[in-house]
Amino acid sequence: VFLLPFFHVSTAKVIANTMWSDTTMVFLGGFIYSIAMVRWNLHSRIALKTVLIFGLRPRLLLFGIMLVTGFLSMWISNTATALTMVPNALAIITKLEEITGDPQSVEPFSKSLFLCIAFSASIGGMATLIGTPPNLIMTQIAKTQFPSAPEIGFAQFLFVALPPAVGVLVVIYLF
Repeated sequence: VFLLPFFHVSTAKVIANTMWSDTTMVFLGGFIYSIAMVRWNLHSRIALKTVLIFGLRPRLLLFGIMLVTGFLSMWISNTATALTMVPNALAIITKLEEITGDPQSVEPFSKSLFLCIAFSASIGGMATLIGTPPNLIMTQIAKTQFPSAPEIGFAQFLFVALPPAVGVLVVIYLF
């Protein structure tokens, strides 16, 4: 990419406009936010608070992890959220194995926990424009395909997408 202007393939301005769109910057910001969360152990604090609030009862703990994961995924990329929450799940599972002394009894819960993180990260990402890359890509495509149409704003997207996301999160929890 950096050598294209030197070989006169394209100008630097065209390349910069193509490579650094609003969508790319939001992706980059979400990943940097996720790295900062891990660097300052915010994910561990979130997991500890979740366990303190919801306790160690499996159903309530799964509900708490789903809520936290879904909420975080609304504001940073769902992939980055899942990557941030996996160390929390590992810490919770390790602690439960220490408490029970039987890793086999914790195995069904651990499978459920990882599935809940994956599903709730995807579901939470559906709720906002910045929650998942496909939402941003869709708005960028809509802007180029329909230039005279009004732009899809954050509030409009949230108003339409949040209720179904909450509904799907509840259904997945009940399942």
